[in-house]
Amino acid sequence: MRALISGSVPPNSGQSWQRNMLLFLLLACFVSFVMFGTQLPRRLSIQSCILNSHGDSMTYRFINYTPSILEEAWYRNRGLYIDNASRICSDLDTHAQELASWVSFNTNHLKNNTYDEKLWSGVNDVFSKFVYEKSNGETFTRIIEPLVGHFRHPYALPHCKPMSAEAVNVQDRSYVAFGGLKPLDNDVFFSGKHYLFDLGTADFPTSLGYLIATYAKIGVEFDRIWAWESTPRPNYWDSVPSEVQGKLHFYNKGISSDIDAQSHPLQILSKFYQPGDYVVFKLDIDNSELEMSVMKEIMEDEHLQHIISELMFEMHYDSPDMERYFGKPNMSYIDVLETFRSCRQKGIFLHYWP
Repeated sequence: MRALISGSVPPNSGQSWQRNMLLFLLLACFVSFVMFGTQLPRRLSIQSCILNSHGDSMTYRFINYTPSILEEAWYRNRGLYIDNASRICSDLDTHAQELASWVSFNTNHLKNNTYDEKLWSGVNDVFSKFVYEKSNGETFTRIIEPLVGHFRHPYALPHCKPMSAEAVNVQDRSYVAFGGLKPLDNDVFFSGKHYLFDLGTADFPTSLGYLIATYAKIGVEFDRIWAWESTPRPNYWDSVPSEVQGKLHFYNKGISSDIDAQSHPLQILSKFYQPGDYVVFKLDIDNSELEMSVMKEIMEDEHLQHIISELMFEMHYDSPDMERYFGKPNMSYIDVLETFRSCRQKGIFLHYWP
């Protein structure tokens, strides 16, 4: 979704920035080949040059991330949440109306998979937006849920939700604005293959089964799926439908700690990705060190930011409200808020996974 050098080309003539970017990328590929030959640094490979100079990076580019009014108000008050966890809960109650609009929109959008102008126009104050520019100069947006509360469903904690709302399961995922595009627009902007990477897949119904069914509701059918799970799952395949078995690569082991290993998910992704592909990447392996190594790589590698269309990550943090689930990790609530906001500002379409 993100061009190789986002923001370096002024948003004037679409043809002009398309032509200039292509010339620059071809020159960069040529210079890197002359200087390094076949021993290119991993971040500047011939493959990545070719991929980023192909049609999809020239069709549209990331312009900016625009936090919603709700998210911006929450971010301005972030200092109040450092030593006062109860303030998070009271502020959720203050924004009960906006949260209800958020939950209602997601429910109707996933249930009906139809375009309703009234439904979409009512989310402007609640949902944050990613703005992109097409090669013809036109812009389009993808919506994403705001970074507020404990980053998950706003009704997920019985003691920390609007008083008027009914509590949901702590792992309820219906708050996620999957895709962020209007129904059927995925095929317009992503005309290639659809890939799903699930790091920390658990049993099939709890993760992959849910994701496959949910994306089908917004018109996305995955062509190939890769999944990793470190805990033994001897009966994993028993619950995998026959129509999924032929496209699923399941590894009942943890991911490698070596980012450069050919078996690492990021290397597999780079190998299979072609311009126009839609890539969903979920990271929830409950190993903070490994998770952060993957996130660090994505945050520092503009090529990965470009080819991962949608990223989901559960980042644990120290909070009295979440201690029964997370323990007491080194990360703070503010660390998570700043990390996710920074990623989104880089153009990474990042959800908090519950």
